[in-house]
Amino acid sequence: MKKILAVILALTMLLALAACGAPAAEAPAATDAPVEATEAPAEPTEAPVETAEESAEPVTVRLAALTGPTAMGMAKVFSDADAGTAANDYEYALYGAADAPRSRYARLCEEYLRTFGDAPDALLISAPGRTELAGNHTDHQLGIVLCAAVTLDAAAAAASVADNAVEIVSDGFGRVRVSLDDLAPRESEAGTTAALIRGVAAGFSAGGLRIGGWRACIHSLVPAGGGLSSSAAFEILTGAIFSALYNGGRVDALTLARIGQSAERNYFGKPSGLMDQAASAFGGITKIDFAGGDRPDVTRIAFDFRAHGYILCAVNTHSRHDDLTPDYAAIPRDMTAVARAFGKDVLRQVNPAAFAAPEMRERLARDISPVAADRAEHFFAEDERVERMAAALLEGGQEEDGLEETARSLSAALEGEDELALFEATQALDKLSREELTAVLDRTLIQIGARLPGSQRPRRLLAAAELLRRLRDGADLNANPGQVAGWLCAGMFLRP
Repeated sequence: MKKILAVILALTMLLALAACGAPAAEAPAATDAPVEATEAPAEPTEAPVETAEESAEPVTVRLAALTGPTAMGMAKVFSDADAGTAANDYEYALYGAADAPRSRYARLCEEYLRTFGDAPDALLISAPGRTELAGNHTDHQLGIVLCAAVTLDAAAAAASVADNAVEIVSDGFGRVRVSLDDLAPRESEAGTTAALIRGVAAGFSAGGLRIGGWRACIHSLVPAGGGLSSSAAFEILTGAIFSALYNGGRVDALTLARIGQSAERNYFGKPSGLMDQAASAFGGITKIDFAGGDRPDVTRIAFDFRAHGYILCAVNTHSRHDDLTPDYAAIPRDMTAVARAFGKDVLRQVNPAAFAAPEMRERLARDISPVAADRAEHFFAEDERVERMAAALLEGGQEEDGLEETARSLSAALEGEDELALFEATQALDKLSREELTAVLDRTLIQIGARLPGSQRPRRLLAAAELLRRLRDGADLNANPGQVAGWLCAGMFLRP
């Protein structure tokens, strides 16, 4: 591949690049929510169970891991693979955190060359998954949402081609080819990757934007059915490729989101609000007020979760939610039914005070259903919660900065072996109220959790965490801050 133009359309990620919705090579300013993906127990793949029967032909298993504790559990597999004594054929690679994105994109380029041949105008493009921080299932009622792009993304090496078709090769989904000569929805494609590609292309064409053929190798870190909206990430990725290859990378984030939503609704066959696609397209942390309908008010929020000791953990349960589409569709249907009881189209148009009247709540439960009344109540509560959370994030946690700094200093001192440094860090505890002390102990535990993965003294941090948990119980039992400070120093340096 003679030339690769990196088009980065998401924010700085923990293990992968992620950004989308901005013009090519424009870097958004907000910070994504860091995610640690945790696999739920699943069928083992590294070493099949031996039986008395004749073993099957070895299969090739591709493994990748970060250097350090993450890869320690794979050491035996790596060793056996090198010696040629493993049950299967293993291809493995070890990466440092900074190497992971670069190596991943290099593999995508190599895969493109093997699959499609050379492409001088090839691009690298990515789009992130998303999470809801607040505002669950309110966008379709013109509510307010607080969402964030995450550090798991879908990435592609893509290049234009002369024929009027899109062809992709994707991990887990095989090879898909879609002709752009016919952009009408196809019932037979509902629920498929082809439906999303055709739907996004149709959205571009209907909006007067250019489309054309392209080929891509795609690798996604967004788990299907994992609640991080892998479909929205794919829609925004597809739109970003059309934008970069045929529209100079000038299609804005909101347009990409609208096109993606239309593809999911009208081609894929799943009812969808605009939040999923908007979160992926805008990147970072975003407050979106849908009161304006198709022209929502978007507020970008710069807030560093990791700096405040927080990490979002996503657990892959290895399940899908394809069969839950009717249940998802029932939520906006119930909310709309309540809105119409007030003579309105959506709940955002309903006066919250009118809904809150006790006799009205009882009437709605009786005339529509108790579940519909509960869902409407959820809508109004979520709108209020989003406003409170967004205000706190926009302030940057300033009201908690003193406590956060105390927790950060304390966790650093607990990790070290300097008695004087720990003594000085604990002196700040003596100035706290009991409520503040409890908050600082909780935050220190969070800071310790954030320090553990890269720590040179993990055992010391684990011991500190256990001591903090005991002292927190003591704080709840009215131990004063000075006593807790003394117990903390004694517990760390006078332990047998």
